[in-house]
Amino acid sequence: MAVGAWMSSGTTSAPPTPAPNTGAIALSTTAPPLSTTSRASSAPTTHVSTLLPIPSSGVAPIIPPTGTEVDPRTVAVVDAPAGPPTSAELASPEGAAAAWLARWCPFTWTEQLAVAEARARAAMTANGWGTFDPGGNAAARASWAKTVAAHETGRCSAASAVVNADAPRSATAAVVMVSATRVVTGSDGPPYTEPVTAQRVVLRGADGAWHVDLPSVGG
Repeated sequence: MAVGAWMSSGTTSAPPTPAPNTGAIALSTTAPPLSTTSRASSAPTTHVSTLLPIPSSGVAPIIPPTGTEVDPRTVAVVDAPAGPPTSAELASPEGAAAAWLARWCPFTWTEQLAVAEARARAAMTANGWGTFDPGGNAAARASWAKTVAAHETGRCSAASAVVNADAPRSATAAVVMVSATRVVTGSDGPPYTEPVTAQRVVLRGADGAWHVDLPSVGG
């Protein structure tokens, strides 16, 4: 069973208030079509003309085509970091993006929809969280119901992040590509892997900390 972008796990306390959305690259927003391979939101998506398209959710975890799937036994999975991101994690755009992905990538069917995403909220701007929260997304709820029915759990490799050198950048904004490999186990088949990727604008606030903002796509 495919596991889409909206993966969640567990009951957690209310997450810290996201950092304000400050600073910007010259961007425009539109609402692109939903992806057929992810639990995408219909929220507006940031466009940077030099970037390749990604789903409007900002992430594209899918089951790779037959013959290209990574052997789950070869993936070194890690636990999600405990607690909100540290000041050290938010000291660079790459660190903020990696901290964000590392917190929401793992999931388990025993927990509620949007709990995994909530773990990453403190690494996001208010605008970024507004487009990422799957709680009110009907497609996300339907997809999560399938995950629960299949008793699926996902664990992820360490997140890897790099600033997109071809995208616009300023002292307070950068476009970061971040990825990990997820290993999914369930009750209806053998474990499988899926790539989890995102390309996001990351903004530096007045306090010097970087936070993940809107997804960036080609325009």
